[in-house]
Amino acid sequence: MISRRRFFFGAAAAGAMAHWRHAVAKAIGAQKTIPGAIRWDAWYATGDVNTEVNKSLGPPEWHFRAPWFAHPTSSDSISIDGGQQTTLDAEIRFAVRAGLQYWAFVWYGARHPMQSAWRLHQSSTLRAQIKWCLILQISNQGIAKGFKASTAEYIGYLRQPNYQTVLNGRPLLYVLMDHEKSVEAWGGYAGIAASLRDFRLAAQQSGSPDPYIVVLRAPPQSAAEAARACAFDAISTYVPTMKPGYPITWQEQEHNVERVWQAYADTGLPLVLNCVTGWDQRPRLARARKRPEASQVAADAQYDYTIQPTATQVTAHLQSGVDYVVQHPEICPSKTLLIYSWDECDEGGNAIVPSYTPTGPNTSIVEALRRVDW
Repeated sequence: MISRRRFFFGAAAAGAMAHWRHAVAKAIGAQKTIPGAIRWDAWYATGDVNTEVNKSLGPPEWHFRAPWFAHPTSSDSISIDGGQQTTLDAEIRFAVRAGLQYWAFVWYGARHPMQSAWRLHQSSTLRAQIKWCLILQISNQGIAKGFKASTAEYIGYLRQPNYQTVLNGRPLLYVLMDHEKSVEAWGGYAGIAASLRDFRLAAQQSGSPDPYIVVLRAPPQSAAEAARACAFDAISTYVPTMKPGYPITWQEQEHNVERVWQAYADTGLPLVLNCVTGWDQRPRLARARKRPEASQVAADAQYDYTIQPTATQVTAHLQSGVDYVVQHPEICPSKTLLIYSWDECDEGGNAIVPSYTPTGPNTSIVEALRRVDW
């Protein structure tokens, strides 16, 4: 039997070796995978959206979930305003330290308040240190005509030097099929397929390589159906959750996520692996139940959540994701991972972004992710 001393020495040596491999791989540009994290940026916005998320995390029991630049204004309220260049520049440094290569911005429009963090990323002198890509929501594109009107704008983004690419230069683009009615508004799969054909053609005529377009849709059978009908390059999902009964432990959640990976892989289509750092909607749902205008779905939702993992557990899960991608190149040809999330603080919780404490940013997850052999 291995002694405790030998075990801990071996673990330390393995950790040191992982650090060394990561440093060498980064130095020669040979990382195994391309890790990216989802950004949903209400914390940097102005107006109603920011007001609502401030209220979600206002109760004192949720202050620890707020991003690092928050500050309580009373015992049961908090102010969260990240709309400064210095804030975004600091986040770039945090993301680089964690080993991330890109942020995937949920897209509402270049001038929309929800795109404040993206604008700060665009204006940052550090913007080349972490790349970015779009997550276009079908429901936010103003049906097919709106998407077509934005084609030149989107193609301009794809050609930016710090736009994320995969597979020898193909710009990475996620398309979230978030509502069935929105799919119908586009003319169904036929309308979406026609729009994407035109988009690909316009991109290539502009001098851009063919975009690598990934559909985010659940369940996996629906994602596969959409991919085959619309000629998406790969399938994935926004957040890989399953509901066998909540609350559940992190170990159970990990098992569920691995089942999701297998279910998507079983479709036989290329996959962008999706990992998760936490899932706990209680602050958002509790806030929704207090609003008379809240939808019935939100009002009736159960408090489904995963018990918050430790930073070490998150690191182990992400390493499992990296290992899966490396071991299954035929399933994950793009080598990218989409991580939920950078800053879904009131929906997912336990986000990668450093969180608020009275004494300064809690960077435990950022520091733990440095141990992942990306």
